Amino acid sequence: MPLPALFKKRKTTRIAVAGTIVGAAMLLGSFLLARLPITHPAAAWLSSVLVELGGAVLLLVPLYLVTLTLERDIDSVREETVASVDQVRADTASSVDALTERVTSLRSDVERRLDDVVASVSQRLAQEKFRESVIRDALRKAPTREKVIDALRTGVARTWISESHPPRVAASNPWGLHVVFRLTESGYVGGRPDLVLTVEDLGGTEVAWVEWGESEPIDAVMVLLAQKIESEAGEHLDVANIFTGLAELLETASTDSDRRPIVQLCPPLWAVTIHGIVAYGDGRFPYEISHSRLRSDRIAQDMAQKTWSDSGSFDLARSVATALFPEQGPDEPPF
Repeated sequence: MPLPALFKKRKTTRIAVAGTIVGAAMLLGSFLLARLPITHPAAAWLSSVLVELGGAVLLLVPLYLVTLTLERDIDSVREETVASVDQVRADTASSVDALTERVTSLRSDVERRLDDVVASVSQRLAQEKFRESVIRDALRKAPTREKVIDALRTGVARTWISESHPPRVAASNPWGLHVVFRLTESGYVGGRPDLVLTVEDLGGTEVAWVEWGESEPIDAVMVLLAQKIESEAGEHLDVANIFTGLAELLETASTDSDRRPIVQLCPPLWAVTIHGIVAYGDGRFPYEISHSRLRSDRIAQDMAQKTWSDSGSFDLARSVATALFPEQGPDEPPF
């Protein structure tokens, strides 16, 4: 028990004992006065007063004790309540601190994991871009059957090119004939990759074709393709442009979504896509003309007024687009 409470309890006990003694003494005095042979009126009055005072004191002592007990209990309850409130506050503060620490730790962990995800995604994207550039460089420097197939599959997966309208590259000079790089259906879906090189004229009519088998080296296939082109059309095969042209076509499609899926490049400015023709080149915004607009009689006049356009490139692109898409492009409404 705290010292102030102990002193207060002892003081209360002394007061109660003293009050009881005083009250009893008053009653005893009144009793003695009543038994003495004194006839003076003052004695009777004093005896009556002592009785009343003694009774009052004896009655007040219990009330005093009850009052003090209640006060002590109230103080005790108050102290316990304050202590409980303080404990609750301390526990709450401790819980809040612990929760705050956990939330902070969780947030840091989430941010750290998110940073890891961002870093991983950025790294993988960089790796994919590097792989794509390696594929294109391989087509320019050391093309093989596997590298051509890898480039075509990557182009389809990135929607740079379309299975329904595979890429075309100029195969002769002047550009009378074009080679179409076509994977068979089994090659596209992950089965045995059959690669077929189809030779077409400017309007898309098939002139010759060569299947590039797994065991056939590139020089043997190119010799066979050159012989067929010479015998069927009397033109000479431009071997270098077939593979460098395919690399440039894929690179052009990779730079802007408006150039996809790409079908053919018509240098130096225009490219044919399944949606129409679109301008390309360093710093050139992707100005697009739909297949339906290409059939308008005014389109040639309108483009002739644009100083940035190349007339030869535009005329070639328009001719190729209208020949390959005689009605309208895929999902293209009538003009």
